[in-house]
Amino acid sequence: LELEELFFVGIQEDYDRSLERLAGLLEWKDFPVFHHNQTGGYADSVSPQEREQIRAWNSRDVALYEKALEMNAKGKWTP
Repeated sequence: LELEELFFVGIQEDYDRSLERLAGLLEWKDFPVFHHNQTGGYADSVSPQEREQIRAWNSRDVALYEKALEMNAKGKWTP
């Protein structure tokens, strides 16, 4: 299954906009607004070297995520 075959892919970091796009695709007149938790203000305990190792271990996931970001930016899932 390829990303291009999917009806919709949302981006977590752009949750509100993704929800608006989904509502448009589904032609929802009104849809509930969900408030989500925002975590922040804590120190990052992962070193740059550890972060790079994790990225390498997850290279296929990273590639999929980056492709979804690119397609999203180009309006793939925009009504």
